Amino acid sequence: MSEDSTPSALALQAAVRAGNINIGAGVGVEVMDLSASSLEEQDKHALLLKRVEAERRARAIVVPTNKDEVRAQLRSMGQPVRLFGENLADIRER
Repeated sequence: MSEDSTPSALALQAAVRAGNINIGAGVGVEVMDLSASSLEEQDKHALLLKRVEAERRARAIVVPTNKDEVRAQLRSMGQPVRLFGENLADIRER
């Protein structure tokens, strides 16, 4: 390290001496594996983020609510206008 006497340089030197900062030359980097529970929590979090993103995209899709517009949209997609037992809410949802 250079012999700089600024407060930040002195603080950095003190941190290195205390072992809080490791600036080793030629020292290999040690990477530790995560525990099984940590990996499981990361997977759960990733699934939750996927679900939230899918829900956000689903809310952003413009869906017609007028029954005539719904019918026209279903026809354009090659879907039947009404399935047996469906009410208007079911049709809109589909």
